[in-house]
Amino acid sequence: MTAYRDYLRKLTELLAIDYNCAPDSFLQNENILTVSALNEGKRMYSSEKPFFGMVTLGNNTVVTADESVHEFLSGYIKTVQGHWMFEFSSLAKINEELNKHGYALTQTHHMFLPKIETEPSRNYPVKWFYDRE
Repeated sequence: MTAYRDYLRKLTELLAIDYNCAPDSFLQNENILTVSALNEGKRMYSSEKPFFGMVTLGNNTVVTADESVHEFLSGYIKTVQGHWMFEFSSLAKINEELNKHGYALTQTHHMFLPKIETEPSRNYPVKWFYDRE
């Protein structure tokens, strides 16, 4: 379990830089909203600070966004818990608000982390499918 805890600590430290918050923000029960920033050490996908981004580790969601959408988001994140922010209906409402500011949701990256260490079975059958199989 120590390896998982170390991994989780490293992950939350990295995400905290990206999402402009404390590492323990990702382990809270309530959703958290931060102002987006270009923090030193942030993973850079663009030279501009992100207009909107959100991430969950399953319990809550941490949202970072430009201050111009904070009024909408601060109310909205109180109505939808954690990973439900990533459901289509929630994403559609967020996208509608982003459109008002000239932005749109373009990519979602779904990644799943196990909550416990597991050892996958190494002996499983493999079947190749051909034509109409």
